[in-house]
Amino acid sequence: MKRPGEQGFTLLETLVAFVILTLSLGLVLQIVSLSTRTSIRVADQHQALQLAQNLIDYELAQRQLEALSRSGETEQMRWESEVETYLFPDQELIINDSLQPYRISVSVFWSDNPEQSLTLSTVRLQRQ
Repeated sequence: MKRPGEQGFTLLETLVAFVILTLSLGLVLQIVSLSTRTSIRVADQHQALQLAQNLIDYELAQRQLEALSRSGETEQMRWESEVETYLFPDQELIINDSLQPYRISVSVFWSDNPEQSLTLSTVRLQRQ
């Protein structure tokens, strides 16, 4: 308790201020940590998306597609690519047999966790 004429803070006031400061700093550190993890995850997803798109572009640039599978690795990621003949629903009703559809699928994995993967697919028509 303060006596008349004394200035300063009591021990209780100092302890309460210290607890509030500690809780505030803990909350700020948790927010920064979550933000950093989210940024890393988004950067990994973006890198995987770029790799998958480049691999699809490579297959699309081929003059003639053929059914095949490829796989490989980069420093941080593993990828699998598959080109296969594709049948559209009700394709047998189409009279024009001069075009053959091919499905190109690319999967990119960047950790042992299967949730951390990305798959892109597209279809390309090719004259026979």
